[in-house]
Amino acid sequence: RDVERSRGLGDVYKRQYSKRSDMADALLYVNARIKSLENGLLSSLQINRLADAESVSEVCKILQECGFSNGLQIDDYKSYENLIAAREREAASFFKENVVEKSGMEAVLLKNDYHNAKVLIKAKYLRLSDVSDMILPDGLFDAEKMKADIFDDDYAAYPKYLAEALDAVDVAFANGNRSPRYIDVTVDKAMFMDMRDRIAKGKDDTLIAWLALTADTSNISSFIRSRKLGLDKDFFDEGFVEGGKLDKDFFDALYESSDDAFKEKMRYTDYGAATETALSDDNGLVRFETAVDNMVVKLFKDNKYDMFSVAPIVGFYFGKLTEIKVVKLCVSAIKNNLDKNLLRQRLRELYA
Repeated sequence: RDVERSRGLGDVYKRQYSKRSDMADALLYVNARIKSLENGLLSSLQINRLADAESVSEVCKILQECGFSNGLQIDDYKSYENLIAAREREAASFFKENVVEKSGMEAVLLKNDYHNAKVLIKAKYLRLSDVSDMILPDGLFDAEKMKADIFDDDYAAYPKYLAEALDAVDVAFANGNRSPRYIDVTVDKAMFMDMRDRIAKGKDDTLIAWLALTADTSNISSFIRSRKLGLDKDFFDEGFVEGGKLDKDFFDALYESSDDAFKEKMRYTDYGAATETALSDDNGLVRFETAVDNMVVKLFKDNKYDMFSVAPIVGFYFGKLTEIKVVKLCVSAIKNNLDKNLLRQRLRELYA
């Protein structure tokens, strides 16, 4: 019996090792592919040229010269918008194609899915006729199918957290609670729980750190906005999301404190500098978003050479999203005659 038991344990170890080996091989393969593409990301020099441009047509010319347009002719604002939409879809599609099973990295795409679910459930109940401009590229789920399913109250094809959130919204609206904020809060909380479970199974340290950073900075932003608007703590409590390093008790103890006391407490966290920026002036929260984006890029950039983790793959995806966001900022600033100094304050650090 001992021999048979030993053989049985050996088989278990072999299967576990095989799974780890399969994932390691998959990560090495995809990461090698990613490394060959990193040089195609926009450089700081190219972004500076965009920021210095004086017209949309000049930006279009620069985007063609640096390869961002992939050879497509862009000579006006409409063709530029079409290009941006195409780049966003391509980035999400490429990432989805390279998701390594059981790594937890698919959680990154849930941000698109849950955002689209919020938009579509609002369209359903608030009778919004056209929300196409608010829909993000498909994450794990097709947005057109999601629209049909949400309008048909059919949530069987979706993760339990999303399905339960949409059911809760249906019940709330049927009972007269027709608040858009209720939709946002309910779906956002479900998203963080879904991401947490998927990332926990993958056990990738960089993804775990990303989720904590995302949850913490979401709560910090909500905390500051709620206080600025003079809202009761219950309003903040309602929207608090789990998954960060800073628990609810941390924020509860500070809700009635001064900004200076909050900043002092935050100095001993990973978010001291970002919080200082957020509370600096009326535009501080805009720059806080920039600081958060930079923290995300730095997290993955610091781990981009770990070929046995998902960091290079996820980092490349965030790098693509960052350069798209920066291009959009530059064009918007030029189109609306935004001061160049303000534009440069909002530019993000690049992954390349």
